[in-house]
Amino acid sequence: ALMPPCPIGTKIYILVTKRPKITHPEFTFIKESHLTYYNLERVLAEFGKTVFLDYEAAKEAKEKMK
Repeated sequence: ALMPPCPIGTKIYILVTKRPKITHPEFTFIKESHLTYYNLERVLAEFGKTVFLDYEAAKEAKEKMK
């Protein structure tokens, strides 16, 4: 059984990287979400890399990506 890092329904912060067009540079933003059974597997795989429990940790990781 997968053990979530926090209870289902907990607010999480996800770093999302997008490239609008091939000619545009990539950009990263912080998306607020909640842990669900649907995203649990991805959250576990990315926890501490692109998924965080608090905004400050997400912001810090985003700064390091530059």
